[in-house]
This record gives sequence, structure tokens and C-alpha cells, in this order.
Amino acid sequence: MKEKLLTLLDGQQLRDLVCKYYPDNDQIYANYNKQLRAGRFVVPVAGVQGSGKSTLLNAIAFDVPVLPIDADETTCVPVEIVWSSNPIPLATAYYADGHSTVLPCTEEGLRDIVHHERNPGNVQQVARVVLESNRELFRHGLVLVDLPGTGSLTSANMQTTQNYLKEAVGVAFMLRTVPPITRSEATFIALQWASLQTAFFVQNRWNDETNDEASAGHDHNTKILQDIARKARISLEGEPTIFVVNGYDALRSAFNQDSRLAEDSGLIDLTKTLGKFSENWGINLSINIRNALLQDLAAVEQQREKRLSEASLDEGKLLQQIADDELRFERYLLDIDQRASTIRQDYQDFQLRQRQQLRSWATSKSGELRNLMRTKMRAGIVDGKRLARALADEQSIATDDIFVRVQEDVLTLIDQLRSDLEDLNGWNAVKPDARFTVDKEEALKWESAAGKVAGITGGLGGMVGGAKAGAVIGTFLGGPGIGTTIGVVIGGLIGGLLGSLGGGWLGGKTRSAVIEQRIKSVEAEVFDAIDQYVNFISSTLRKSIDDFCAEIDNVLKNWRNDQIASFEAERGRTRKDSQQTQAEKDQMIIGLQKEQKALQELAGQLKELRA
Repeated sequence: MKEKLLTLLDGQQLRDLVCKYYPDNDQIYANYNKQLRAGRFVVPVAGVQGSGKSTLLNAIAFDVPVLPIDADETTCVPVEIVWSSNPIPLATAYYADGHSTVLPCTEEGLRDIVHHERNPGNVQQVARVVLESNRELFRHGLVLVDLPGTGSLTSANMQTTQNYLKEAVGVAFMLRTVPPITRSEATFIALQWASLQTAFFVQNRWNDETNDEASAGHDHNTKILQDIARKARISLEGEPTIFVVNGYDALRSAFNQDSRLAEDSGLIDLTKTLGKFSENWGINLSINIRNALLQDLAAVEQQREKRLSEASLDEGKLLQQIADDELRFERYLLDIDQRASTIRQDYQDFQLRQRQQLRSWATSKSGELRNLMRTKMRAGIVDGKRLARALADEQSIATDDIFVRVQEDVLTLIDQLRSDLEDLNGWNAVKPDARFTVDKEEALKWESAAGKVAGITGGLGGMVGGAKAGAVIGTFLGGPGIGTTIGVVIGGLIGGLLGSLGGGWLGGKTRSAVIEQRIKSVEAEVFDAIDQYVNFISSTLRKSIDDFCAEIDNVLKNWRNDQIASFEAERGRTRKDSQQTQAEKDQMIIGLQKEQKALQELAGQLKELRA
């Protein structure tokens, strides 16, 4: 299917037919082409430092140790693992200045780059490292990314991590048995799960943890995930699946080629699930692009039939139809404007509440942290490192508190926007009974036909943000597409806001200049650090919220302008047709009949495509 789709997208017939009526689709089809050829779908592996991410990834991808597992702390360099048939895998380090270096794909080869001790704060400016693996799991385009540990990012590298989260079609969360999911972890999981939807949960069990501890940790983690899903409006069928894996045994099984140990460790169940997801991703991508193309053909056929019908009308009736369309469009614009006004009021109220909440939080937390640190200093915590660690711990608790509050308010706003945008479609959107869909029962609107292209069970915030069918192909591949609802477009923005909040939380918690400064046992300096922290968190959150609200306003304006442009183009064609001579109309009718045949042939080719 993929190759035949590429042939259609590379050819001129499909583009000429669709772009005659919808010129913007030329770029959309270029994006479809690019995504099909890339064959790459990213699943970051996220978790706190020491949760066993590197141990697990070594077991999944390699036959010898590659990712360092003995470092007290790794630096904040994302590490990709990609498919290669090369029997001797290589590693490539890409630097911020654009140059790259090929390294041995071994633990020793990577040590100077990913160990914090040898590359503190990523002073070498490594943007990412790409490791090759010839494991079958990666053959279909799966890219696992070892992200820096939760809470261990520098501000300078925050954007790199955030870019992976934007590109991701899902995320794998590494959980611990002891302790189970903490409040800090729950905050991060909620933000990223809500924006990505597709999530894998792996609970690492070390050898010194008993069966009872593993079972208790699993039960506790399950309850927390259920609570997160409920609060974040994430639909679950039954309990979330948590793969309990003994990371150390999984690693030993990989290095010793011990299939029995691999089974007992839990590694086999996890890799089978990832493998199925990997294999199905490319298939689903092709199916959803095929369905989107069929939907485009249905939209073109709708426009073609309208022109053909108008060709039989005399000038008076045609002018009356133009007048009726203009009246209908005026009512449609009025509906858009009324809803836009409601949306603006909703997000402005949200924005005002957040500013007030952040001011209140900053004031109260500043005083609270002062009292807590004064108490700790009087209790004898006065040396630099212990004092800095104590302050970092208290700031972490305070950060979680405000992020939980903001997250809950964002999700409430989502519900309100969903209500505001109910059933507001694009001008002349494809009707549900369009004839060129795959089968009669699949005759659905754009967002349903497009399906979950950004992830097999969702992605990029579409489901969260008001789109009725989860992730949206237009959002993922660079264009809104024919007949896209405004709810779909704003849905992507919501996902982006949740993702940016997650990135800001990661980047601002423990490695900002606020926390890294040397704190002496001087109350004034501690209080100054507290002020810097409070200002940093409140200003970061306020900027994310303000940027989001401004972007909603831009989207509303641009979407309205797009509807006007669509109507003007349609009316211009109608007026031009009305001025034709009879001979010219006859020629136009012949051309429209040829278009119908071409549309039917293309639809037939697409319907015949099977995975």
C-alpha cells in the first residue's frame, strides 16, 4: 500500500484534480509523501534518574552494554535508537553547531559524551546521539529515545527534549516498584499522557525487591494511573497495562541469549507489544492517508457536481443561487463570530484566573519557603550542598503544587472549548454520505476518515482538545486539510500547551541557575534564591498560558479567513462560469465529465489498496 500511495502522491493526476479546487492541498500532499518515506515514529522513554531506563534499553536493543548504566548521573543528551542492518552498529553524535562524529556503538565509546562527570551540563553541546540496532523490533521505523531523567534537564537542553515530545507518537514511562509513582512523576505523566495519548508503562523491578513489593507497587501504580486518566479525560478500557520487568535479569538474558530468563524477566511481553505497535504503525499511517485522500476526492466531487448542476441553469437562476449562497455564508460567518466571541471570553477568563492564581501562589510560596528553610537552617542544615539540596526538595514540592492546579484548569478549559466548538465545520465540508469513501459504512467526516495518524491510539492532543476522533492527520503532517473542523485545529493547540507545560516543568525544576547557584548559610542569600525560583516558575507558566491564548486568537482569525477565501474562490468560479457562452459551457461540461471519470478511477485505485 505504501508504495502505491507514494506513486499516486508523486503523480500529477491526483494533485491536479484536488488542487484545482483546493490549492493548499499541494503542500499537504508533500507532507504526506515525506512522512510515508521517512518511516520513522518516535517513542521517548521517560522516567526519573535511576529508574532503569538505560538498563531496559540495553536489554531491548543490544547484545553488549552500550548505554552507560554505572554512571551516578548521565548528562542531558537525548539518545536515539534506530534500525540498521549493519552487523557492526555505529553511533553518531550530532552537535549544536551542525557537525557530527561517528563513534563505536559501545559503552566506552559513549562515555565521554553521556556521562555527566565527563560532559558536565553538556558543555560539549551535543544535540543528540543516534545508536544503531539490528534488532527486529526497530525494522519498521520505531525510534526509542532515552530522554534525560525527569527533573535533570538544563534550561539550555530543554528545547531539544521538547522537540522529541512534539515529534513523538507515544511515550514509554519508566516507573519504579519502590517507591511507586510519586507526586512529581504523576504531574509529568499527566501532562505528557494527556498530550500524546498513546502510552506504555514499564515498572522496573530490581533483584532486591520482593514479589510482594512488586505486586504492591503494581497495584499502587495502577490506581494512580487510573486517577491520572480520570482527571486528564483520557479514555481507558479497563485498567492501564503496566509491564513489570526485572531490568537486571532482562539485561542478563539479552547478553547471554537466555530466552527462558528473558521470559521470566518480563522482557518478552514488553517487546512483543512494542513490536506489534511498531509493525502496525506504518500500516495505520498508510490506511489513514488513503482514507484522507478518498475524503479529498469526495470533496472535489461535491464541488464538481455543483459546477455541473450550475451549468444547466440560465443566468437568472444562477444569479439567484449565488445570492442564496451569499446569504447562507453570511449566516455561517455570524455563527463563527458568535462562537469565536464565546471562545475568547472563555480563554480570557482562564487567562485572568491563572494570573491571579500565579500571583497568589508566588506570594504564599515565597513566605512558606522562607519559613521552611529558616527552620532547616536552625536545625543545622547550613553547608552549601546540603542546603541547596534541601531548598531544591522544597521547591520541587512547590512546583508540583502549582503545576497540578494549572493542569486541572487547562483540562477544564478543554471541556469548555469542546462545548463552544460543537459541530462547527469548515465551509462546504464533505457530507457524511460522500460517494468516494472506502465503503458505505466508512463514509465519515474528515477527522474520522483521517483517523489516528499521529498514533495508533491517538496523539498530539487531538482527542484532548475537542476533536471527535483523536489525533488529526492535518495537525501531524502540516496542514488542516479539506473540511477540517476548528475544534480539530484548536485541539492540536491544547496538546501543545500541555506538552510545553511538561517541558517547562522538566526544565525549570532542578537545573536552572536559580537552584544551581552556591547557597551559603546566609539567610539573605537563601531568600534571594527563593525569590528567583518563585519568579522563574510563575513567569514561565504565565508566558506559556499567554502564548497559548494569543495562539488561539490567531487560529480563530486565520480559520475564519480561510473560510472566506474558500467561499470567495467558489463564488468566483461560479461567476466566471455564468459569463461563458453556450459553447464554452458545453466544453466545460465535457471537462467536468472527464473529471468525474478520473475521480472514480482514482477512488477505485485507493479503495483497492490493502495493507
